[in-house]
Amino acid sequence: MPGTGPVVRQSGLGDLSVGAAYQLVEPVLGRTQWELAAAVKIPTAGENLGTGEADYSLQLGARQPVSDRFTLVASVGYTWLGDPAAFELQDGPTATAGVNFAPAQGRNLGVQVSYRHPFQNGLEPQTVLNPYVRSDFSNGWSITGYGTAGLTTSSPDYGVGLSLGRSF
Repeated sequence: MPGTGPVVRQSGLGDLSVGAAYQLVEPVLGRTQWELAAAVKIPTAGENLGTGEADYSLQLGARQPVSDRFTLVASVGYTWLGDPAAFELQDGPTATAGVNFAPAQGRNLGVQVSYRHPFQNGLEPQTVLNPYVRSDFSNGWSITGYGTAGLTTSSPDYGVGLSLGRSF
């Protein structure tokens, strides 16, 4: 049964995620902006850090500007997990909610709370806090630094990462 053994801590580089998003509605101040996104997790993590399997996700996101600097963000989605031989994982729904602050053109910082359905029977859902800082730097390219702080026992304790983005 999950959760009955000793606590094991692992550290190192994780899997690589690649995704794409499409804006369904052109951004207009005051109007909700809708986006459809898909991602693939490529199993590149070190030994004992990942499942060794690819995961797939699809989500619908919404951004509601409340001023020229603040935007509320939310998404709902679903993740299909790989099928490792050693254990059974459950696919499930995901959701996020947060706020974005743009102190200057091309600069953003914010925080989101993310939820994921339990990935195994007997575990709590994963709930994490994700602060981030994003900066646009050239011809549609951006870089985002982010953190992760787990809010439930089945969530990662903490994590940090970088994301490179390109807008077309």
